[in-house]
Amino acid sequence: MRQHVEEERRLSERLKTQNGTGLSSAAADLRVLQLKYDAMRIAGERPARSTSGLLKAVCSTDLVFLIDATGSMEPYIDEARRQVRRIIDDIKAAVFDEAELRVAVVSYKDHGWGREDHYDVLDFTTNPDNVALWLNGLRASGGADQAEDVLGGINAALNLPWHHRTRCIIHIADAPPHGSVLNDLPANAGKDSYPQPGMEPHGLTYEPLLRRMVSLNVNYALLAINSSTDKMAYRFYQIYAEHSRDCKLLPKNHYYQFTRIPPRCAIESGLLFEEYSFSENPRDLRRLVVKNLTTATTHSAALSSVTLDGDKIVLGRRYGTPGGLEPVAEEENENIKEDEHGGEGSQPKSGSNSSQDASAAFKLDTKPPRWHDPNWLDEIFHAEAFSADVEVHKPDMLNAMMADDDNIKIATMDLTIRHQSRPFAQGAQRLVAYARTAASTSPLVVKSFKRGGRGGKGLAQLVEDMRIRALCKGFAVEFNALVSSSSLPSNNVTQQQQQLIDFIAVICLKPRFFFDPGNEENDEPECLALEPFLEGKYVKYNSNSGFVSQDPSLQNFNETAQAFSHFTFERSKGEFLVVDLQGSATNGLLTDPAIQTRDPNRFKLSSTNLGGAGIKFFFATHKCNRVCYQLEFASNRDMISSGRYIFRLSWHPYVTSPARPVVTMACCSNKLCSRIVRTTATTRAGAGGGGSRVSGGSNSSNSNKRDDNGHTTSESINDVDGGPSYHWCDACWWQLHETTETRLCVVLISSMNASGGRHHHEFVVSRFFYESQNKVVPGRCPKHRSSSAAAAARRVVYGS
Repeated sequence: MRQHVEEERRLSERLKTQNGTGLSSAAADLRVLQLKYDAMRIAGERPARSTSGLLKAVCSTDLVFLIDATGSMEPYIDEARRQVRRIIDDIKAAVFDEAELRVAVVSYKDHGWGREDHYDVLDFTTNPDNVALWLNGLRASGGADQAEDVLGGINAALNLPWHHRTRCIIHIADAPPHGSVLNDLPANAGKDSYPQPGMEPHGLTYEPLLRRMVSLNVNYALLAINSSTDKMAYRFYQIYAEHSRDCKLLPKNHYYQFTRIPPRCAIESGLLFEEYSFSENPRDLRRLVVKNLTTATTHSAALSSVTLDGDKIVLGRRYGTPGGLEPVAEEENENIKEDEHGGEGSQPKSGSNSSQDASAAFKLDTKPPRWHDPNWLDEIFHAEAFSADVEVHKPDMLNAMMADDDNIKIATMDLTIRHQSRPFAQGAQRLVAYARTAASTSPLVVKSFKRGGRGGKGLAQLVEDMRIRALCKGFAVEFNALVSSSSLPSNNVTQQQQQLIDFIAVICLKPRFFFDPGNEENDEPECLALEPFLEGKYVKYNSNSGFVSQDPSLQNFNETAQAFSHFTFERSKGEFLVVDLQGSATNGLLTDPAIQTRDPNRFKLSSTNLGGAGIKFFFATHKCNRVCYQLEFASNRDMISSGRYIFRLSWHPYVTSPARPVVTMACCSNKLCSRIVRTTATTRAGAGGGGSRVSGGSNSSNSNKRDDNGHTTSESINDVDGGPSYHWCDACWWQLHETTETRLCVVLISSMNASGGRHHHEFVVSRFFYESQNKVVPGRCPKHRSSSAAAAARRVVYGS
C-alpha cells in the first residue's frame, strides 16, 4: 500500500511539472482581438501621414560656379552662358522638380590687376535668368604669371550665405593656385609670384581653407582643363579623403598613383570630391555639371536618415559629420525637424549631449557569444508573444496580403525567454542582447528601447512592423521563385547555390516581468522584439531616402537586392515599395525593411513609411540592372514624373531554360524562423543544398514512446498536429529531433485495478515542434488525445 501511495505521489508531481497551464484557443483569440482593437485605436489617433516638403528639404541644393576669369577661359565662360538654363532645368528634373536650386557664381583673377578685391560675386539666386544675365556681363581678361588667386576665390565662395542641405562647388580652372605646395611650376621662372605658402596678400593657405570647406559640408568638383591643376587637385583630395571615402582623382592625374592607398577616414561625412576632365570639348559642361550635381543631391539624400515622429518628419544623417550643418528648413516647414540623435547608428552632432544622455548608462558586453554555455544567458522573463501566421506558399497569398492588413494573420503564444543581462550592441534608440527561447537552441536577440530616448514603441506599432516584414517575405517568396526559375546568367551559380532574398522573422513580446536596468522606477516595461541573431558582416544595400550601395564586393547580391525593391513596386502596381534592405552579408538574411505605400492609411504607424516621397527617393537613384531587364519590369522613373504607369501583367513563374525548372518556395514551419526554402522535387524528402525538409505523410518525422510495460512505439509529427506536411530549414529540422523529452500520459480506465483506476505510459515529444507552432505541449499521447476529442464530441452531440 505504501509503495502504491508513493508511486501516485511521484506521478502527481511529474504531471504538475509537465502540464503547466497553457493558453487556450479562446484566450488566444481574445488576446489577438484586443491587439487589433488597440492597433485600430492608435491608428485612428495618429494624424494623417504627410511628407509634404520632404524632397525639398532633403534635396534642395546650393550650387556655386567657381570660375577662373583670366583671358584663356573665355571659351568655357561662353559655354556657361549658353548652357546655364538647361543645366538648372536638368538638375531640378532629377528630383522631380520638387527641390529648390540656388545658384551663385564667383569669378577670380589674380593679384595686381588694379583692384584689391579681384573677385566678382553673384549671390545665391533661384532665378536662372539672373544667372544668365550675370554671366553675360562676365569677361575673361588678364593673367600675368601662370598661377592665379584660386585660394582667394574659394574663400569668397565659402563666405556666401550657404543654407541648403546639399552644397556644391563646381570649379572650372586652367591654372593652379600660388604656392609650390599646390603647383609644379618651375622655381625662379616668373610663373609664380608667390611660391611660398601664405605669401599672397590675403595670407591664405590651403589646409585651413579646405578644412573649412569640409566643415561646411560642401561637395567639390574640379573641371580640369589641363594638367597644371594636378597637384592642387591631389592636395585638396588629401583633405577630403580624411573625411569621406567618396573621393576620386582622374587616372591621368600625375598624382593618381598616390591615391591607391587613401588616408584613413576618421569621420565619414559622405561628402563627394571628384576631378573631371574638361579639356576635350567645352560643350561637355552641361553633362559634367548635371552628372555631378544629381550625384551630390541624391547622395546627400541617401545619407539622410528620414523617419516620421507623429506628425513631424525627422531628418538626420546616417554618418557622423564634422559639424557646421544647420537645421534643415525649420523656418520654412514646421512639419520638418532636425534629429538630435542623427539617426540610428550615427554619431552625435557637435555640441550635442542627447546621445550621451541616452546611452551613457549602458556598458556593452564585448565578449564573443557563448551559446554552448548553459549558464551564460543569466536572466529569464515570461512574455505574451505575437507572430505573423502566414502560409506564404499558398496561391494568391501575396495578393491577399497586399489587399488588406487583416489578411496578414497574427498568432499568439506564451514564451519563456532566457537572455543576457548586458546588451552587446546599441543604436541611437535600441539595445540588443543575446537570447534564446526555452525550447530552442536557435541563437536569437531581444531588442528593447532605451529609457528616455525617442522612438519607444508600443505593442501595436511593433505588430505593424511584424506585418510589414511578413508582407516583405511574401514579396520575396515570389521574387525568388521568378529569379530561380529564369535563365539569368549567374556566373555558373546553380539554383541551390543562389542566395535568396529573405527577411528574418520578428516576434513581438509583451513581458509579464522584465528586469530593465534603465527602468529604475520599475514601471511597466515597453514591448520588445525577438529576432534571429545575424552573424557576419552587417551591410546596407539601400535606404528609404535613395541610398544605393556601391560596394563592389557585394555586386552579385547587391544587384539582386536593388531589383527586388523594384519588383515590389512593379508587382504591386505601384502601391508598395520595399527598401531599407540591410542585414548579413554572410547568409543574405535581411532585417528592419521599410515599406513605402501610396495609400496614406496603409502601415500608418510605421515611422519609416515616407509614402510617395519614399518612392520618389528610390527612383531618383535606381538604375535598372540585368535582373530588372530579365524579369521584364515595365515601370521606370519617367513614369513617376508623368504619373502614367505601365506594369508587367503576368507574374506566374516561367521557364526559359530546360536546365532551370520552375522552382517553388515555402517558409520554414517554425514561426520563430520562417526562413524561405526551396521546395523542388529533389529537396522534398530532406535533401541538403538549401532545400526544405518535409515532415508529414510518407516523410513524417517519428519519435519514440514507451508504455508501462517497456514497449516502444512511434509518434509522427504529422499525427500530432493532424495537419498537412511541414517544411523545415536545416537548422530547425535538426532541433526537431534533438530537442525531445519524455512525457507521461495518464488515463482513467473503467475497472479498478492495482494502479487505482489509472493507466499511465510514457511518450516522447519535441517541445521545439510545439513552440514552433504556437501550441501547448500535450499532456497525452496521440491515441488518447484522439479518444478524448471523440468523447467530447459525443457529449456535445448527446448532451451528456
